[in-house]
Amino acid sequence: MLFKRGWVVLPAAFALIFIVPTVSASVVTLSTADNPINPGSNNSGWWSDSRASSTGNDNYFTGFLRSTPNTMHGYFTFDIPNLIGHVSAATLSIRLGNNGSPDRVETLGFFDVSTPATDLAARGFVDTAIFDDLGSGALYGTTQVVIGSSSTTILQIPLNQTALNDINANLGDFFSIGSSLLTLGQTSVDEQVFGFSAGFTNHLTLTVIPEPATGLMLLGLFALTGRRRA
Repeated sequence: MLFKRGWVVLPAAFALIFIVPTVSASVVTLSTADNPINPGSNNSGWWSDSRASSTGNDNYFTGFLRSTPNTMHGYFTFDIPNLIGHVSAATLSIRLGNNGSPDRVETLGFFDVSTPATDLAARGFVDTAIFDDLGSGALYGTTQVVIGSSSTTILQIPLNQTALNDINANLGDFFSIGSSLLTLGQTSVDEQVFGFSAGFTNHLTLTVIPEPATGLMLLGLFALTGRRRA
């Protein structure tokens, strides 16, 4: 016990308590069919280096066709809601469709897209800047395709941290991902994936960690004092 003129100061008692609620992750699955920019079609498609795709064509063909000839990059657009929290993981799920190549295995790359989603959906003309945008820039992930696989095969592509950062920066907005055949040889034969893919719906699955509620901090008996005459 400490004495001071006219006072008795009891030893300070400290109780610092944090009450933090348990935070659990949730899974949100988005679809290219959500909020279609062109009514009646999915938010997907392709852009070519020399040929125009028609507006409303949601075929996301990626690769080279000798008949024109022309090279195409595909894209997938998702309407991301205003999530409460942050996205900690993301997986892109794509139906393979028709595929063909002189090679046994082809490697697909998935890229960031700076072109606005409404411009991607416009199509109907050739724009090499958009074509280039879909197959260059920040790489979000890759996957290998065994040529001759069933057209119903669903490719599962985990997206990297760069993609997660971009997704979190685009909450409440459209978010697009471009596709390019990285092992394209530009030969005299077709080399492609995602053929005859019109009408296919694809998905982006997000793992969302909610923001923890502010911890309740209780300060109890920070300094307990009693008054007594000397």
